[in-house]
Amino acid sequence: MLDVQILKSDDYCRWDDFVKQHHPQNLFSLSAWVKTMAGLNDAMPVIIVCAIGEKMVAGLAGALSRRFGIRILEPPMFTPHNGIIADHDILERIGEIIIGESILKYLTKICDRLVIINWPGSISLERIGSMRPKIALRHTSIIDLQDGMASSRGYKPDVRNKINKANRANIKVIESYDPECLYTLMRKTFSRAEAKIKLTRGSFCAALSDINGNNWLRMFLAFKEKMPVAAMAILQYKGTAYSWLSATDPAYYKDGVGPKLTDWILVKLSSEGFQEFDFMGINIQGIGRYKESFGGRRAAYISQDYAFGIKGRSFRFIQKVLRG
Repeated sequence: MLDVQILKSDDYCRWDDFVKQHHPQNLFSLSAWVKTMAGLNDAMPVIIVCAIGEKMVAGLAGALSRRFGIRILEPPMFTPHNGIIADHDILERIGEIIIGESILKYLTKICDRLVIINWPGSISLERIGSMRPKIALRHTSIIDLQDGMASSRGYKPDVRNKINKANRANIKVIESYDPECLYTLMRKTFSRAEAKIKLTRGSFCAALSDINGNNWLRMFLAFKEKMPVAAMAILQYKGTAYSWLSATDPAYYKDGVGPKLTDWILVKLSSEGFQEFDFMGINIQGIGRYKESFGGRRAAYISQDYAFGIKGRSFRFIQKVLRG
């Protein structure tokens, strides 16, 4: 008989072993990641597991928070995926529908709204049960890295021109762990868009320190005349690098510092033997065009937004009102 419950923190190591065995590329479902990222906006890290006896067969990691009195389970902040992970041998015997319905039924008890952004290969619940989610198709761009300069072959002419412009402007790039510099540059980038970072400098730097302690994080800075003008934090895991957080001082857009920084990172990673570089989403139109100009291949995934009961549906209404 299937038993679904919230996993106790003392058993997180069992969950991590399960993730590494059944979805070994999935950094974003590991308990250390979920705990750190959920804490950024005071959410509670939650790992829901479906088990037969003591044996885990499936599970979902996320962040549980309250907004406007509504309980929301979703990917933690700065997290691109939180799909359901399953033991596929058991999945074939029991059936995806039975496991999916068991998890969904339990989730209706602990949250009013559920957001799942599927990792490729995770269970998709859109065909399961009577509760139909709001589904959105999303894409990312992935560059297949090869040795040395081979990664630059797919660049569009505009990217090459901007890199040449940055070289003429004597833009220099180094690898250096400096979260405060990244935070400062992110504030400048956000202010250009008339937005604000909803994090304090201290909480941001503390979270990056935790991630860095797991050897998942690397940071790169671009300088013009000793002034930091762009930064990118990438995640590294199992041969794949992820473009996680990046920012450019708007005063230096014209110097091509963003393309120069990205190119420098790609060349370095490819020379180190990394297999892929994932831009982690191309779903914002202007930013998406920029990321695709580096010549990667498109990869699709879906997000699923469930509204459970009156509270869940009312949150969608509140969102529409706030967006105007």
